[in-house]
Amino acid sequence: MKAILTYGLMSMPEPNDIKQSSFISDVEKHSTKFLIGILLLGLSLRLIFTYALADDFHYHSSIYEFSDTQSFTEGFINFWERGKYTHNGNHPEAAFGRLPGYPAFYGIHYVLFGKENSLATTAFTQILLDVLAIWLFYRIIKKVILSESLSLIGALVYSAYPFVIYWNPYICTESLGCFITILWMHQLCYIKGRKTDYLVLGLICAAALSIRAYLGILIALTLLHQLIFLRHEFKKLVVAASFTTLGFMILYIGWPIRNYYQFERIVLVRPASAGYANYSNDMVGYTLFYHCWSQDDNEWYDSLFTGRNNIFPEEAFTKKEDKHLAESLVAKMKSCGTSYNTWIYDIPYPAGPNCNEEIYTGFERLRNEYIKLHPYTYFIVVPLRNLRKAFFKMQPEETKEEMKWLYYIAFSYRSLMVILGFAGLFYLKKYKLLTPIFLLSGFMYLYICFYHRSLEMRYILQADVLLLIPAIITAYEIYIKFNGKKTSPIPQRVNSQI
Repeated sequence: MKAILTYGLMSMPEPNDIKQSSFISDVEKHSTKFLIGILLLGLSLRLIFTYALADDFHYHSSIYEFSDTQSFTEGFINFWERGKYTHNGNHPEAAFGRLPGYPAFYGIHYVLFGKENSLATTAFTQILLDVLAIWLFYRIIKKVILSESLSLIGALVYSAYPFVIYWNPYICTESLGCFITILWMHQLCYIKGRKTDYLVLGLICAAALSIRAYLGILIALTLLHQLIFLRHEFKKLVVAASFTTLGFMILYIGWPIRNYYQFERIVLVRPASAGYANYSNDMVGYTLFYHCWSQDDNEWYDSLFTGRNNIFPEEAFTKKEDKHLAESLVAKMKSCGTSYNTWIYDIPYPAGPNCNEEIYTGFERLRNEYIKLHPYTYFIVVPLRNLRKAFFKMQPEETKEEMKWLYYIAFSYRSLMVILGFAGLFYLKKYKLLTPIFLLSGFMYLYICFYHRSLEMRYILQADVLLLIPAIITAYEIYIKFNGKKTSPIPQRVNSQI
């Protein structure tokens, strides 16, 4: 009897535990109502921002237009009305400049609602898809960690995440890219091992590539993920990899075939210039050269176009001949480089000879010389500056004075979530379904900061969005540790059929 009483006293919950257990029970009992409320909140925030607040934050002629918008819309319009897929008929590279995913997405609205309503309806569809992403986000967290309350918190966090809402109205790939990335993660979490599941997964990866070029890494990460979790089940691994690849190729293969059949060129993704007349090889070469020691595009664009501080650093050259070569290349950019003249005069460069390739070759040689002379600056210093910006940027480049405090709060919140997200690596062994999130986020941060070297925060938006998931789990684990709890929700076992 004494033993029974002792066991009963030891197992009696603390009053706080009873309250917490009761709260969790109430949440689970009414989870559907809470989720509907969160979805409605997310929809309301997106509608309010788009139709009431976007004008105060956006800096273009309308709330739907961004600097890249025309390259997506004109690509489809030229295809639909003239039978030629290109966003600039005067530039040969423009035929490959934009992958067809987003132009096709915009084109559906163009055909159904007409040109005048196409931008508005495309933006509205992006809002609806982003609300659907809230539900997908909820289901992902529910699969990763068996907790209804944390899943609802995750859905709430995403529903109000300002950097996603900001991009909803813009007719460019950021918002749709977030949706397709979340859809990819959801498919990975809920795959059941059927051949059709892998086929769909491959189609999602191909759609991601056709929407945003560097999301093409999803197919490689998917195959790596399958190799990690199916390495002991060879037959299942072969089936998974084969049907995933088949699904990817079904949607993707038409793009390189079209490029070779129509233009006799092997273009697997797109050229570096994206077909922009103001970013041809002359500008590409110039950019690659100053990226050796600087990640600040604005400083060196300003230097080129205004003539202010147009002096390369002395350490950029091993001998005077190289310095003179750099100065002569800049002079050629201004005389016979097509990009410079398009920037300055805002008209197409006259047809005929130009010196773009000569300029590119010259800057490429100078770049290689710089890397040999200053490998530490090139491979470590500049990328680390980008990483610091990626984690701790606090203001956009152009900010209204009265908005600075708001941006500071928003970017501080983002930095906190990114840090918490990457800290989730410590819990990877416990929550194995986080693996693809870290594979993608790690790749995007390293690729943009170390290889691409020109960092805009929108380039890592998809990574930031997925990092919200481990950020929420990390915050919960910290709460468990410092609140004196000994247990936490049991993570979902990784599906052996993944």
